[in-house]
Amino acid sequence: MISELGRKKIEYLIDLGLRDLDNKPWARRAATDKDIDEVNTSFADFELTGTNVPTLPEDYAEFLKINDGYEENGMRFFGTKNLVFDSRYALSSLYERNAYYHENLIGLSNSLVIGEFDDDIYLYSAEDGKYYSADCDTLVAIDEYDSFENLFIWEAGQLLFSTRDGEEEKFDSLFSEGREE
Repeated sequence: MISELGRKKIEYLIDLGLRDLDNKPWARRAATDKDIDEVNTSFADFELTGTNVPTLPEDYAEFLKINDGYEENGMRFFGTKNLVFDSRYALSSLYERNAYYHENLIGLSNSLVIGEFDDDIYLYSAEDGKYYSADCDTLVAIDEYDSFENLFIWEAGQLLFSTRDGEEEKFDSLFSEGREE
């Protein structure tokens, strides 16, 4: 469950990213309950042999109802649908990216890939109920988070504040809670 304060922080970070461009096609498009149900059904019907993809965790589904997918400077959190903006740019769906990662990486069983950034992926582990940023090639965990709220606030916040002069201290003071060392 995303806390009320967490929701405000997530919305703040999404809006902060929107300041850079007048029109980001993914911006502020909320998923519906039907969208969430369709994703969960698609995972239940996953066709890759031996693959167990969990349903969406409640807090990630809540995030999708705030914003159905997210992209900022190469950091992506996948939404319920493929979003094609023009011939040069698209944001893949949870289903599409999980099909790719589960087919090409060993050791993802009981995990849901929710995002990616550079050579890292963001995972939800159904085994322990935690979120991770992990190296895409080795699946070695880089950071561990107790909720999606904390993962997004830390990872997106770090990216957004570090790309703006003088904002790093503000980030540290506002958004350092919830990250497990």
